[in-house]
Amino acid sequence: MPVSDALSRKTVADTSGGAARSSHRGRRPLAALLCMVLLHETVPASPADAAGFTLSTLGIMQPFLPSAAAPQPSSQPPSQPASPPSPAPSLPSSPHPSSHHASRPAPTPPTPPTGIESADERPKLAPVPMPPDDQLPGSPSQWKIQSALKQLGFYHGPLDGGYATPQFRADLEVYLETIPDYLTKYVRLPFEEIVLMGLNNTVRLSLPADRTLAAPMSYLARANLNGNDLARLRAATERANAHPDQEQQWRSTDGRRGGTVVMSGAPNGPCGTFSLRVDINDATETAGPLEGCRRHGQWEVITDSPR
Repeated sequence: MPVSDALSRKTVADTSGGAARSSHRGRRPLAALLCMVLLHETVPASPADAAGFTLSTLGIMQPFLPSAAAPQPSSQPPSQPASPPSPAPSLPSSPHPSSHHASRPAPTPPTPPTGIESADERPKLAPVPMPPDDQLPGSPSQWKIQSALKQLGFYHGPLDGGYATPQFRADLEVYLETIPDYLTKYVRLPFEEIVLMGLNNTVRLSLPADRTLAAPMSYLARANLNGNDLARLRAATERANAHPDQEQQWRSTDGRRGGTVVMSGAPNGPCGTFSLRVDINDATETAGPLEGCRRHGQWEVITDSPR
């Protein structure tokens, strides 16, 4: 027998039975009268009510109890005649008290984030970790150079760790040319180390994106933006300047790169506060809010030191 039923039956039976015996035998009439008055105020009217009363009093599993306001047919008092089945009642014009939450208007679902705000839902742009050497095909050093250059957008060949093809050597040379002090500072370092330094943002690269609002971003983001991407970014920046606080988006032809620009300030002014998002292969990076101004016909980030 469940604990709740045992407690309920014992509470009602002991209390009601004790009062009946006192009244029947005529012992202590005053005490019996007081007990009857107290029982009238505290004892529930039915076993179902008694179960709810007892458990609520003891504080045991109250949230899990069924409502005592609508007892099952087995819990009806024996003296109550069974009533014939009645047709299903129509829905009341006002909500039932037990469903008072339904009377409140349903909250409006949040609008899915777009543009700059949606960056929180996308994976962050970051270098892909290099596997252990014993898991790499061909030469591990060659494979890591290929992988780093591919992530930076300089290499488009296979990742096989094989011998350097003429195209691979040309792609590596283009990358090395973006390091302004390569010949004076890094020429003696292995190619693998130099390329990984660029991937991890620990060596200075000079890139076309430096002359755009994307300048504060990582080299992983900037190096992947080609000339057509930068032209679209500049056009989106002009639209953002003409329409403050409105997101202006751009996307590459192949759909692998894109982003959003938002600018605040006087419309068509020479300077403004901007926020920028750049997407590279479904990963994203953000910058801002930062100050930017139009210089020599294009928008650049305001910095304390000259480039």
